[in-house]
Amino acid sequence: MSDERLSRLDRAHIVHPHQVVGRAPEPLVVESGRGAVITDVDGNEYIDGTCGLWQCLVGHGREELAEVASAQMRKLEFYASFWDYSNRPAIELAERLAQIAPPGIDHVFFTNGGSEGTETAIKLARLAWSSAGQPDRNLILSRKMAYHGVGYGSLSATGIPPLKEGFGPLAEGFVHLTAPYPLRVPDCTNTCIAELEETIERLGAGRIAAMIGEPVLGVAGMIPPPDDYWPAADAKADAKAWKKTVEGFRRDRAALEKIAANPRVALGSALPYARQHTLIRELLIVSEHNTYHIGELAILRQVMGTWPARR
Repeated sequence: MSDERLSRLDRAHIVHPHQVVGRAPEPLVVESGRGAVITDVDGNEYIDGTCGLWQCLVGHGREELAEVASAQMRKLEFYASFWDYSNRPAIELAERLAQIAPPGIDHVFFTNGGSEGTETAIKLARLAWSSAGQPDRNLILSRKMAYHGVGYGSLSATGIPPLKEGFGPLAEGFVHLTAPYPLRVPDCTNTCIAELEETIERLGAGRIAAMIGEPVLGVAGMIPPPDDYWPAADAKADAKAWKKTVEGFRRDRAALEKIAANPRVALGSALPYARQHTLIRELLIVSEHNTYHIGELAILRQVMGTWPARR
């Protein structure tokens, strides 16, 4: 097929995320990839600066990955992990992830994407408190300018208004704080932490299940907070005795450990079979169990005494 025909078929049949329906631009049709370079159907080459969507971190066209995936699909392409079903690749991957994760992150729960990971973590945070006898502890603190996903819960946590228009009422129980944007917020850390403290006092620490926040604001423009922002937020969370959540881009284990020194929940995005070390995109520090999956991961730490025992 020619590029023109592919473009026409794309616009006729595919709805792209974050695209205005009815005003689809001509797509860039990617044909192949090798390393950090992708090639379109006309032979033009591009540097893949976003790694697909932060998934292709070891580069495109890796023969060894294709061979391993092919061999596994011939043997067993998929089986659910609901109830007490399991399979060898899932078990071995979970073990490996626990080995390379920071201390205390021992369990893995497989999901299909970042949005689902965020949805799961929010549900787990609320379920943990409910199981601990505090069902009213269900509020989620988030930030303006934040992006957390396209599901109803993850979109409710998102703080970018244009992305939320037209869907009607979203999930309840989300409170959005000022984003730590040093160029726009004077005395950024002190201002944001004062607002956080005031919000905790106003809502009541006993109502808050978790706080979700990107260590680096991603979709908003790759905006890092001041160096003292997260340590101050950490201290405030610990002082108020409610569990905190951090979500964001992580490029190595040292960075992960710095942000999540005492994680309760961690969420991430990657292709686990393509990783030799921890490259976690999204982190949640909140309450419970753990997740990973073939394409997206979320590691959740067990909080003893708050997770219902298996029956």
